[in-house]
Amino acid sequence: MQPGAPGRRPSGSGRPLPPRAAGDGGRGGSVIAQIRFGSEVYSPLVAEGTADALLSLEAVEALRFHQYLKPDGLAVVSKQRVI
Repeated sequence: MQPGAPGRRPSGSGRPLPPRAAGDGGRGGSVIAQIRFGSEVYSPLVAEGTADALLSLEAVEALRFHQYLKPDGLAVVSKQRVI
C-alpha cells in the first residue's frame, strides 16, 4: 500500500503507518458481535432472550449480556481473569 492510500498516513520516513484505532475496542473498551444465521433472518440483531449461545472472553462481559441468552441456551465463558 502506498503512503497516500486511504486509511494510511505517511510517516517521516516515507513508510505507511497503520490507521488509528477507532471505536471502543481500540480504546480498551468491550467489543460485541451478534451473528445470526438460518433460513429466515429479518434483522442482524439478536433479540433479548433468544440467543442459542453466548461466548465471552471475560466473566463480567458475560454477565453484562446474559439477558440475550435464551433459558436453555449455552454460555461459554473464559475463566481467564482480566485485570
